Amino acid sequence: AVADVVMAGAATVLVEDYGPARPSPAARRLRREHGQAEAPRIAVVSSSLRIDPESRLFRESTPDARPLVLTTASADRTRRAALDAVAQVLDVGDEWVDWHRALAALRDAAGAGIVLCEGGPSTNAQLIDADLVDEMCLTVAPSLSGGPAHRIAQGAEATLRPMRLTRALADDGYLFLRYVRQR
Repeated sequence: AVADVVMAGAATVLVEDYGPARPSPAARRLRREHGQAEAPRIAVVSSSLRIDPESRLFRESTPDARPLVLTTASADRTRRAALDAVAQVLDVGDEWVDWHRALAALRDAAGAGIVLCEGGPSTNAQLIDADLVDEMCLTVAPSLSGGPAHRIAQGAEATLRPMRLTRALADDGYLFLRYVRQR
């Protein structure tokens, strides 16, 4: 409800079948009152641009809230051309996404002061490594699951960033936690 842009890696967008953000009427009203667009824009991060331009995210987006695609200058030109027709494609690195450039591009292209990252473990780890995570919201579900689950952030390096719990809410067995960065 408060983010200007919701950002996720291409794998997360694909697996979760993202569509455009659709806040409730009450959230839309509050966003307008705060001078924001009625809905946050969606930003997809992909160095390879292996994203289907016919996916629901692009099909269902309106012309005034086209998705943003964050990519690199070395990305495939044919894939870029296909995505240019349905999204605003932004170069934010040469071979790899430069996260500082990515957030600056989101500020410039979409006026993004608040970016909510719903990235997967790889995207989360890269943002942590770049020291760009200000807060983390974590939901603990009343369920057990085994299998090959990853951490919420998984990369080549282990980076410790101290956080402070600022809110804990319980509802129907779920625990909602909000942590902010200790600087």
